[in-house]
Amino acid sequence: DGIRDVAVTGVQTCALPICARPLGQLRVQARCPSNPRMSRSFAMGVSLQAQVMVAARDLTPGHAIQPGDWKQATMDLAKLPADVVEAQSSIENKEIVRNIQAGRPFQLNDLRPITVIKSGDQVKLNFIGQGFSIDASALAMSNAGVGDTVRVRLPDGKVIQGIAVSNGVVEVNLNQR
Repeated sequence: DGIRDVAVTGVQTCALPICARPLGQLRVQARCPSNPRMSRSFAMGVSLQAQVMVAARDLTPGHAIQPGDWKQATMDLAKLPADVVEAQSSIENKEIVRNIQAGRPFQLNDLRPITVIKSGDQVKLNFIGQGFSIDASALAMSNAGVGDTVRVRLPDGKVIQGIAVSNGVVEVNLNQR
């Protein structure tokens, strides 16, 4: 029925609506255990203050996030979207996909991995084995950000995949095959 029982100090039980984020304005229904027909409904506000990542200045699409572009701010999660960024690691190696005004919290859908490999680019392919590495050239077949899997075409026409590790560099770890 969408109700969850929660113990509350001074009240035997109360019912809270089940939702992904029980924040903001909620309606709470308190029932008397000895007389189930006796109940009261209350409106209550739930807030949760947390550190979130916000833009330190106005940012435009395509901009790669640098350390001076963000700062932490304490904000009420009840008033923010569910995908607000709380950890610095979530904005590292990312670029902006839409305009963000200074002071606005970053959302996950505002960001994408920085493109370090572009389709059609000639890339350095680094094969890494136990105790050795071999470098080669290849042609990127798709765009990729750091850590993304990317398909590349070797000069002989064979297509393999590796991991984009930096600008124009794809790594194939032979130890994991």
